[in-house]
Amino acid sequence: MKQAEFEAKFNALWQEKYAQYDETGKDHQVLLKEWRERAKDSSARIHWKLVLLRYARDVQAIGISRRTKNKAQALFDELGIDPLQLEFEDASGK
Repeated sequence: MKQAEFEAKFNALWQEKYAQYDETGKDHQVLLKEWRERAKDSSARIHWKLVLLRYARDVQAIGISRRTKNKAQALFDELGIDPLQLEFEDASGK
């Protein structure tokens, strides 16, 4: 799986299950508060995407113990992606 495909799938899962922003039926003050939360949520999404990419690199470099599942492996399982199958892009995006 290409890194771009992974990122698209991860972003879709995040929006579906983990993002908390919803502007429907909200007044102005509630929207302002939720925009602040959305910024935190966006930071969390970026953080977890980087955690997953680092985890996949580690798995590919040194392997993984399947005795216990950490959060990164649990998220990969939820995405239906094997971290060993992730193809990383280089700095040029290839």
